[in-house]
Amino acid sequence: MKKVFLTLLGVVGLIFILSYGYAWMGPWGGYGYNGYAQGYSSMMQGPWMDYCMDMHYGQAGAGVQISKEVAVKNVKDLLASNYPGWKVENVESFRMPMGTMYNVVASDKSGNKFMFRVNPWGYVMGPFQLIN
Repeated sequence: MKKVFLTLLGVVGLIFILSYGYAWMGPWGGYGYNGYAQGYSSMMQGPWMDYCMDMHYGQAGAGVQISKEVAVKNVKDLLASNYPGWKVENVESFRMPMGTMYNVVASDKSGNKFMFRVNPWGYVMGPFQLIN
């Protein structure tokens, strides 16, 4: 009886240890001790991996950052070609991990205010309407 009990206790202990390890590392590496999202990086092998990595961590950060004057010029060029009668009112800058980003506030003829965002490489996004 004692031998059966010790065997059963050993099997339960082994199951506990294996299930704990599986829950910690997961079937593909998981979010374990050795790094973030090992499972996803091991699943992403192939030609699409270069594309996905370039989207977030690629060469984009190595380029030259634009200045405030260039950001305003890019927004003014966009306003002149697509939004006649709009004018730039305010420019704010803020830091992000890849460089300095600019919020440019513009207004139309009716007094409505819109925000354009210019990323560190000069691309203009917007307009986003500002609600007063």
